[in-house]
Amino acid sequence: MNHECRSYYQGHVTEFALIDEFEFECNSQKAIRWYLKHSFLRKMINKAMRKEDTNQISLVPYFLVDLLENLRRERQQIMESTQEKELFYRQMKLATSELNEPKENIGKLIMMKEFFRVSDFRLSSSTTTATFTSQPERFSVLFIIECDIKELGDHIFC
Repeated sequence: MNHECRSYYQGHVTEFALIDEFEFECNSQKAIRWYLKHSFLRKMINKAMRKEDTNQISLVPYFLVDLLENLRRERQQIMESTQEKELFYRQMKLATSELNEPKENIGKLIMMKEFFRVSDFRLSSSTTTATFTSQPERFSVLFIIECDIKELGDHIFC
């Protein structure tokens, strides 16, 4: 996998350094942490999922298995908690044309073509948008996602 990643990011010094770090210290227990880093793995996986590019997804199959297993464990911890509902936050920049879509889907399931990163802290969600570039035609939107723990059933995610 690392060879393919190096080939994909040829000439990107920062990504090469992260690939070296990944090669040296990553293990299956750290998959979520590595995915959440703004690094080659998240970029590759999200791009492949958005484009439904099975060739690119096949470059990181073991990492994806580890990531999904870690997410299952996190979900299990949530399911075993005494809370009936859990709030998650996600802040995004949306174009004017996209602003009504979330309103139309309140209370419905939505399908994403990437892992939907959320936080259980409102503050950390709102600070992540500070890293976006200034784009006057886009608006900052905070999604407050309420998950009914008892209704999750066999779903991996809320």
